[in-house]
Amino acid sequence: MSFYYNELYDLRLVRTFGQFAARLFQAFGVAFILLAVLYAVFPAIRLSAELFLLSLIVLLALLLPLRAILYIVIGQKQFLERVLILGTTPLASTIIKEMTSSPYSAYAILNVADNAAVPAGFSPAGSFVGSLDRLGKILEEVQPHRIIVAMAERRARLPVRDLLEARVRGCIVEDGVNVYERLTGKLAIEALTPSTLIFSGDFRKSRLDLTAGRCISLLVSVSA
Repeated sequence: MSFYYNELYDLRLVRTFGQFAARLFQAFGVAFILLAVLYAVFPAIRLSAELFLLSLIVLLALLLPLRAILYIVIGQKQFLERVLILGTTPLASTIIKEMTSSPYSAYAILNVADNAAVPAGFSPAGSFVGSLDRLGKILEEVQPHRIIVAMAERRARLPVRDLLEARVRGCIVEDGVNVYERLTGKLAIEALTPSTLIFSGDFRKSRLDLTAGRCISLLVSVSA
């Protein structure tokens, strides 16, 4: 819980090992406060000072090297996921910026494809590979792991057949709005369409979420 609320699992915010180490002390401070509250409510689970100190040393001895190795590994080019962007919209530009802003990003933006003229100020991370009319050839040449559709107008323009063939071959095809939400934790309000809201599953909570919420409520009620 302490690591989560100090955002130690979010590599977009904790981009270097130095930043991780700095936040780690904050996380331990929060953890100590939570332990103090827990001991006050349940005195029987209190650990001895020697065991607590030993646990802390073991945790640091495991955590610091593992996180250092993680930062080294995820920065290697062979582990990057090749991404093809469809569209030159402001949404596409924002997605490219979010994917490439971190020095430890897991994505490599290879190319951008669209039929429309390139708007002023749009600067892709990769290169333009041509029109959507030749998307099949583009996919054979680029061989992306993931395709992100960030087009403003899709009616009669979206190459459905080529995208279906890409899905059959194992390539991930995603809507740009969903990608933006996953990367930033925010909704791309200006790019939302009625179909996005209609087919969204976020209006209904899963049974797991409902059960977890109920259990937390009961625990808080009992402890109070």
